[in-house]
Amino acid sequence: MKKLLFAIFIVLSTIMQAQDVNWGVKLGGTLASTHFNDEIPSILSNDNSVKKPGFQLGVFARKNISTKFTFQLELNYALIGDKYKITSGIMPMTGTVYLTYAEYIKTLHYLQLPFLIQYHAGNKVNFETGPQLGYLISAKTHSTSEYSDGKVKTLDQDETKYFNALDFGWNLGVNYQFAKKYFINIKYTFGLVSILDADPQFNRVGQIGIGYFFSN
Repeated sequence: MKKLLFAIFIVLSTIMQAQDVNWGVKLGGTLASTHFNDEIPSILSNDNSVKKPGFQLGVFARKNISTKFTFQLELNYALIGDKYKITSGIMPMTGTVYLTYAEYIKTLHYLQLPFLIQYHAGNKVNFETGPQLGYLISAKTHSTSEYSDGKVKTLDQDETKYFNALDFGWNLGVNYQFAKKYFINIKYTFGLVSILDADPQFNRVGQIGIGYFFSN
């Protein structure tokens, strides 16, 4: 963690010393899920996945490369994860009591560093793409189980130690600048490395938000 923060500090310090850099802030909502490797059987799968709402906020620095291209570096805090509702394929337990419904929610807190190249198609619209490095701050799970006898059991766990500390993904997005200092951002992030070694699964995150330039 210290090495990552130091690297981020060096990158941001270098950008701050550059000329003609536009700084700003971003805030947006997210819909996240986890894509499973279906070759490995699991009761949690792509079929019973439900999009989990979350949010992302951060700062960015944008610098012109040419008349058509800009480079944008972001530092974001993101709350993502996934949610599963299991209503079929549940095996009866021993005896007369069996599981009738199960819900599993995974909440992941990340510090993210996207490196984006933006192509300006006009004065108001630009398209962006680029890699993203993520550092896992914490991973928490909440499960709810309902049984045929009416009992409900819940369980909350901190499972940070089971997840990979680093995540790597790729961004595709578009920005629309509707005012001098404000723009709307729509972005989708594909996780390229598994967040778990034992059970391969990859983050998938859609985002829509608004950005503000301190100077533009």
